[in-house]
Amino acid sequence: MLLKKKDTDLPTEAEKIMLSYAEGNITVYDFWKEFCNNDCLQNLIYNDKKLPVKNKPFLYENIDLKFLYHRCEIFRVVKCYFLRRNIKVNFYNVDEILYSELIKIVPEYINIDDNWFVNNILNKCSFKVGTIQRKEWISEKIKEYYKYAVIPPKWLQSSEWPIGEKGPLYFEKQSNNPNTNMDNFIDYYFYDGNKEIIIRQYD
Repeated sequence: MLLKKKDTDLPTEAEKIMLSYAEGNITVYDFWKEFCNNDCLQNLIYNDKKLPVKNKPFLYENIDLKFLYHRCEIFRVVKCYFLRRNIKVNFYNVDEILYSELIKIVPEYINIDDNWFVNNILNKCSFKVGTIQRKEWISEKIKEYYKYAVIPPKWLQSSEWPIGEKGPLYFEKQSNNPNTNMDNFIDYYFYDGNKEIIIRQYD
């Protein structure tokens, strides 16, 4: 519910759409479709000086709704709009709930938006979000599929764990540690059977 500071502070139609999304009454897909076709809604966000530029993913025109992180970024922009105006809203977003859960379960060396991880682990988990059973199931599947020799990769950039026909490849070693790296790149050595796969990331 939107609580107005003054009786004259009536929400605009664009704000009503944002409110509906912020409270979980419409999905991110419906909101994004509306946003892409609604000039008033776009202008409301583009021209809002109270929103930090870094929280305006719309400006970068790179939103892909298949990525959980992108969906969460959309919600954060809308949420920030109301918070910075001290407008009380009953925020509810399934993507934010899911993301908050996953960052506590999934190690940093795995990209939670990786297609293989999403399709073969996340989407196959039948336990309800937030349950101990779900946390344990996902953790076990990660141990089962993401194998490494001694320690997992410490990525210089975001995770690029390669995937083979049978799933994530075996990680052997890396050429350096990001914290002590003197070069401008690090090589990560993976194996698909006897075949060596090298992933190089630049600083």
